[in-house]
Amino acid sequence: QTSRCDEANGPRAVVTVAVKNEGERAGAEIVQLYVEVVDGAAEAIAGPRALRAFRRTEELSSGSSEEVALELDPRGLGAWYNVAGQAWRLPAKAWPVRLSLA
Repeated sequence: QTSRCDEANGPRAVVTVAVKNEGERAGAEIVQLYVEVVDGAAEAIAGPRALRAFRRTEELSSGSSEEVALELDPRGLGAWYNVAGQAWRLPAKAWPVRLSLA
């Protein structure tokens, strides 16, 4: 889901995922959100993939789950502020987003 863009804060996006403990013991997970670079946008973020957000779940008992929300700020979306045009700009192509557990 995406929240509104305002001139002061720029564009933002929120990615939500449900994490379920399917193991026999209680434990926590760290959910990581990576953004991948597409077609020549390497100057925007370093490397082919960049960690843009992460969050640790609460300790989950066996069989329980938690919804985790990760927010991408303008930098995480590859946005920049065009001073001459007085507006936020987003890359022309969408950047793939990947989730990982640690």
